[in-house]
Amino acid sequence: EDDGGYVAFSEEDMNDETPEGVVTEPVRVPEPVLVPEFEPEPEVVSEPEPEADPEPEPEPEPEPEPSAPSTPSAPAEVDTSVLDTADFIVATNGNDNGRGTMDDPLASIERAIALADPGDTILVRGGVYEGALSISQGGEEGAPITIMGYPGERPVIDGSGTPANTDLVSITASNIHFEGFEVTDATRSGISVWSSENITIADNIIHDSVRNGIWIGSDRLGVSSGHVVENNDIFNNVLENQARVWDEGWARGIAIDVSTDTIVRDNAVFKNYGEGIGGLSSSDVTYTDNIVYDNFSVQMYFDNTQNITAEDNILFHTGAEEFFRDGEPGVGILIANEQTAFELATVGMMVQDNTFAGVEPVYYDGSYGWGGGISNSVLGPNTVLSANEVDPDWLEDENMLV
Repeated sequence: EDDGGYVAFSEEDMNDETPEGVVTEPVRVPEPVLVPEFEPEPEVVSEPEPEADPEPEPEPEPEPEPSAPSTPSAPAEVDTSVLDTADFIVATNGNDNGRGTMDDPLASIERAIALADPGDTILVRGGVYEGALSISQGGEEGAPITIMGYPGERPVIDGSGTPANTDLVSITASNIHFEGFEVTDATRSGISVWSSENITIADNIIHDSVRNGIWIGSDRLGVSSGHVVENNDIFNNVLENQARVWDEGWARGIAIDVSTDTIVRDNAVFKNYGEGIGGLSSSDVTYTDNIVYDNFSVQMYFDNTQNITAEDNILFHTGAEEFFRDGEPGVGILIANEQTAFELATVGMMVQDNTFAGVEPVYYDGSYGWGGGISNSVLGPNTVLSANEVDPDWLEDENMLV
């Protein structure tokens, strides 16, 4: 560990089921901060209003001609085309001995995955699904298994009752498309992808995780690749540092570790008590069109990375002191080389056309770790604005998201 931010492959960053034969060195990490449970406000009982004088009954209107029953329509601008191709339906009132149809849905996502073939689509109806979800069976390249919220509905995966240090959605298979969920109250990471290929994580709301919002990686080079992380809202994670007392070892809103050929785009990552978006010992990763702000340590951090493109991102700080580090906003983009299990020289960095407001912009820091330096890279041009030039349209309202 060093002042840069996090450790490669500590026991906190490994999945609980580390493959046999892999030896990890335990790293001393501060005990997580306990978050007080929410106490509901007392119910307010209002006095009944006095009854008004009865009004005269109106003349009965003629009954309308009966019409054919209609099917409830989905909300406006909801793509319902997937309904025609869905293979399994899951609902909170379902039965795992059912057929997985609209009239006879399954009860659990795991049961639907067990029945699915490559290319199948699983639609999950709205409601709360408690406990950890393990996705260990995948599709094939070009024919992923798609697991998504039912059109117009957003199912909730709730980890508040899971044991400590549990990844709430754990993906260990390849060729999975996971879309349209709210993932909340994970006791470790909200979504964890371990040694997989071709995973898409899209249009999810991930909040209140003890550690990372999304963590993607491996303990080996060359086995984690081809991922897409897009259109997710990720906030109020890294609760283990909610008291803001840690000096190092922070988790991240989105973490891409020991991975290649990955795209991180159009995400909103904000108000996390660690780093916003981070890449470690990874190459050929593109970060574009993300909005990243008010994260405690740094908005974006690239450590031991090669051939990284970071462009058209908006990185800023609103001045919310709750997310200050050492009394000031976290840096916009920091590039460095810490000591880690897979040390890569920093080359081929393309960091340009980003907008910074109220944060220190991009720079390379070789003052800690093994250093290594940076070469064959372009750090600009970028746009740098003052804190009072933050555009209100950049801000996300987490109260409207969930």
